[in-house]
Amino acid sequence: MIANGERLFREGVAIPNETFLRLFRFGAGSSHTTPGELPEELVRGVELLRRERPSWEAEIPLERLAAGDFPVLVISGGHSDAFEVVCDALADALSAERAVIPGRGHTIPSTGAPYNGRLEAFLRTAESR
Repeated sequence: MIANGERLFREGVAIPNETFLRLFRFGAGSSHTTPGELPEELVRGVELLRRERPSWEAEIPLERLAAGDFPVLVISGGHSDAFEVVCDALADALSAERAVIPGRGHTIPSTGAPYNGRLEAFLRTAESR
């Protein structure tokens, strides 16, 4: 997955916006469809995306976060073995609550009620602590 992402970002300047976005969304497991002709908002988004640092290069201060006095919820969409492993590792390292909300791939908030209900339950519990 990372090798494909590295190739996409390395060769991205030579790829048309529509193709770049389609490949990016496919690699992330997005449930959004990519139109054949991108509206201006998506064109700007692709231009910004091409310049972003890839997520796999992030250095997450897990020890500092784990030492924080706040609850953590890690949610995934159950659509990617790679993402599930990452989310499980984050939840373990942060002593976090873990949830899997299937149905919309990487676009978990688009599940609507399942996502909103899980987030609300987490926030209510966090508030009561």
